[in-house]
Amino acid sequence: CISSYFRDGNAVYVNLYVPSRVTWSQGGDHFSLTQQTNYPHHPTTQIAISTDKPASFPIYLRIPAWAGPKTVISVNGKHIMASPEPGKFARLESTWKNNDRIEIEFDMPTVLEPVDPQHPNLLATVHGPLALFAVGLVPESAKSHELLGATQASAGSTSWQAKTDVSMIELRPFTEIQDEHYRLYLKIDA
Repeated sequence: CISSYFRDGNAVYVNLYVPSRVTWSQGGDHFSLTQQTNYPHHPTTQIAISTDKPASFPIYLRIPAWAGPKTVISVNGKHIMASPEPGKFARLESTWKNNDRIEIEFDMPTVLEPVDPQHPNLLATVHGPLALFAVGLVPESAKSHELLGATQASAGSTSWQAKTDVSMIELRPFTEIQDEHYRLYLKIDA
């Protein structure tokens, strides 16, 4: 995928979290990173390293600005970095061997984002990188704690639910909306 990976000297930068593979040669040796993920519907990604022989080089992982403090990076099942700085690249330096594995588990907080400063009570529900749209019977308003309490219908699901005093609000990312009414911004009652 375009822009998923970048190289700089001997370093590799992982920029996007999508199922993908990057390969390169350096000094006569061949390397590849293969990424498997269901991100952003599941908060993890796994990167397998393939090398002709052990080699030392840095791998940089982009940590999104929205990543919460419980984000964890592991190598071969061992936690090596907790709370990497959001909005920066986390540097992993190692002598990488064939079949080494990097795993990132993202802390994806749910927040409410206003449409603009002039309308601070007109808010969208955002979970990690996903803007969640109310679909179906969209209420005129909701309470902030109700939307902040939205949960996935099941692990990895593209459907979310927020329980209100009156009903259940169904929420989905835009790509999962079919032929139905939807609204991104809801008026928040005090």
